[in-house]
Amino acid sequence: MIYWITILTEACIFGIMALGLNVVWGMSGDFDLGYYGYVALSTYLTIVLTVGAPLPPVQYVLGLTLPYPLAVLIAIVVTVAVATLVGLVALRGLRAIYFALTTLGAVSVLYVVVQTYTPLFNGFNGVSGLVDPMGDQLGLSYNQYRYFLLGLCAVILAIVALLTSRLSASPFGRLLRAIRDDEEAVAAFGRSVYKTKLKAYLLGATLAGLAGGCSRRSWVPSTPRPGRRRRSSPCTPGCWSVAVATSRVSWQVCSWSTSVLSS
Repeated sequence: MIYWITILTEACIFGIMALGLNVVWGMSGDFDLGYYGYVALSTYLTIVLTVGAPLPPVQYVLGLTLPYPLAVLIAIVVTVAVATLVGLVALRGLRAIYFALTTLGAVSVLYVVVQTYTPLFNGFNGVSGLVDPMGDQLGLSYNQYRYFLLGLCAVILAIVALLTSRLSASPFGRLLRAIRDDEEAVAAFGRSVYKTKLKAYLLGATLAGLAGGCSRRSWVPSTPRPGRRRRSSPCTPGCWSVAVATSRVSWQVCSWSTSVLSS
């Protein structure tokens, strides 16, 4: 039963990621290969904002003990700020494969920096320690928390799906699809293609940050053994390398292409 709970929780989180990618690619037509980098950045920030100061030889920035919801909010804000810098450059005159390669280059730079600069997020070894956020405050046991986590991720996914569905049917959603189909025609009617695409890109980054804050990579506790404390699986550069990021984007596209991406 625990196995299926874990699988369903992962599915909900990947669903949130896919809906964010749908805004960027499915609606506005920009294939963002750097998308998973935003998810990873949010995961890192959520951990270092909540687990407290590092114990040697572990090294990472911040090391705060903020409430989990506030940490996720800050992580989303920082992720969107980084996406703004990338979007301002990548969306100005770059389309199709050139846009994809530019975003891939951005996530590659982020990957190298995180991997080689150890004081940032502990380098190759990554960061961990966020086992069951809000679990103690809610008085949940080890097994009860798994059900809570699944329910929380499912609720977030349902809300995001509802909002993106309404966005797709809104004037802004129709404008995005018009830009995707014929940018020159939209520009001829006096609409700013660049600003509209940038808004969609930042919205996608927001959902990527939300998915990163919910990521099981930062939450999942290992099975406790007698005499040993629970620990969480670390978030390492290997979890979101360029190959992994590209393949996971492909999985999400294949999983949702028959439903959401065709909207």
